[in-house]
Amino acid sequence: LTVAAALSGSMNLQSPADGATSVGTSPTLTWAALTGAASYTVEVATDAVFANIVVSQAGVTGTSHVATGLNPSTTYYWRVKPTNGCGDGTVSATFSFTTANIICHAPSPALAIPDGNATGVNDTITLTDTSVLTGLTVSIKAAHTWVGDLKFTLSKDAATSALIDRPGVPASTFGCSGNDYDVIL
Repeated sequence: LTVAAALSGSMNLQSPADGATSVGTSPTLTWAALTGAASYTVEVATDAVFANIVVSQAGVTGTSHVATGLNPSTTYYWRVKPTNGCGDGTVSATFSFTTANIICHAPSPALAIPDGNATGVNDTITLTDTSVLTGLTVSIKAAHTWVGDLKFTLSKDAATSALIDRPGVPASTFGCSGNDYDVIL
């Protein structure tokens, strides 16, 4: 026999904060536990009245949920509803957040790097977005059998900044022999 009391009190959403901007496209939504709640239903929508729900997850037993598959540069609304054996509690207030402008680029097909050719190859990403940057995160995932061959740079107009420049050079003419990059800068 399990005895449960009807849920009372209000839910307190924590993160992302209401009105947050530049949120990733797979944010961890967190809230404070409500006394007596056995689980929660999390909903994320593209409108404040939840007519267009894009994430709905019932049965969450903790106080967080990762909302995956969200689009960049989009405002989302989220709320949480507590539940126990007596039924549903009061749905939380609605919070909103806006995802960051995320630009992904994958050369297609994979860009082959010629061996023994000092000229190498270049892969250029040209962005036409005129937004002012308030932050920048660069994620590099590159499969290559000699990381000392690779150089990654960012350029705008005449300015160029090296992000990664042939690790191990000049100590070794050929650089480091490690495999692959999977870094966030």
